[in-house]
Formats: sequence, structure tokens, C-alpha cells
Amino acid sequence: MSLDLDTVDTLLSTTRAVRRRLDSTRPVPTSVIADCLRLAIQAPTAADQQNWRWVVVSDRDRRAEIADMHRSANESFVQAELDRLAPGAERRRFESVMHLVQNLADIPVHVIAYVLEPELDGLAGQPLPPVLLYGSIFPAVWSFQLALRARGLGTTPLFVPNEATLNNIVGAPAAARVASLMPVAYFTGETFKPAPRRGLDEVAFGNQWEHRLTGA
Repeated sequence: MSLDLDTVDTLLSTTRAVRRRLDSTRPVPTSVIADCLRLAIQAPTAADQQNWRWVVVSDRDRRAEIADMHRSANESFVQAELDRLAPGAERRRFESVMHLVQNLADIPVHVIAYVLEPELDGLAGQPLPPVLLYGSIFPAVWSFQLALRARGLGTTPLFVPNEATLNNIVGAPAAARVASLMPVAYFTGETFKPAPRRGLDEVAFGNQWEHRLTGA
């Protein structure tokens, strides 16, 4: 099968974190979220355990509870950063973070990505390496983001420091680990473009650390 590489490359290079430009006024059909999740769960998982779980929250009251939890954990830190930052790119980033902190309840859908600890026989009683746990969910999270982007929706993964509180809101078991809380909405505007990044010569090496990757 031949793929349109220009389209694929555009999708991969312009799927950005969306905070300010999430449209809180436009409903998001559950069928669209379901289509994106069907693609997300094609991602690989450790030992093919398929141990991701997803909670799609559209209920306004539950969204408000989640937003209150997120605000209480983040607002004071973000405000402190804004107080010290001079005008520039980093301050604009924190302004967008604050915008989402203060408006999270209005985003029409919150998708929570969970991962369950897999049952792997080969560990022989050893603790599960984090790479096996979170390596089973983050490929699916990224696939979900790409699928959203292709359909005109955006999100940004949010860290949840108080898993127990979130689990209580949505009725998740204590054993379910939160990988990401994602506010999902249609995005406004069409100006997504590749972001400034370090040069490949700074981050990719050939055969040995800090050896130039020839042919790149």
C-alpha cells in the first residue's frame, strides 16, 4: 500500500498541544471520539496485553469536578511563573496554560487514558519496569492525538498528580494508573505548523554518543 507521505508528514509534524484554541462552544460527537479511540488501540502494548483503558467524560458536572481538581493543583504554580516571566515565548506558553486551567470545565469532552499493570510471567516476582507500564499507553495516547488532529480536533495531555481524586470522580479502581487527562474539542484556526526544535545534529548520534549521524 502506498501512503501519501506529504499528508502523513504534515500530520506528524503539526500535531501540537492545543490549549487556547479549543472550541468550547461546539459539541463533540461521541462517535468521533470512538473513531479516534479505535485507531488509538491499534498501538502496540507490552506482551500484547492491551491494558489501556479510557474514560470519556462529557457530563458537565463531572467535567466541573475534574476542572476544580486540576485548578487546585496547578493554578498557584502557573500564576507564580507568570509573575516572574518577562514577555516572550515562555510567558505566552504559560498564559495559554493558565487559560486552560481556568476554562477546563467548559471543554466539551475530557478523555482520561488509564493503564493497568500487565501480568507478565517473565518477571519472576521482580517489580514491573515503568517502561513496560507506560510504554503500553503513551503510543496509544499519541495515536489518539494524531487521529483527533486529522479530524479537526485538538488536545493536550495533562499531568494528574492526584490520581485517587480523579479515580473517585470517574469510579476507576485504585489499581488503574492515570497516564493522561486530555481535554478534547474542535480547534479554531488553521495555522498549525512545525515547531522550532533542536537540530538533529544535537539530539541524534551515529553508533556512539555525540558521534555525528552521517547522511542525515
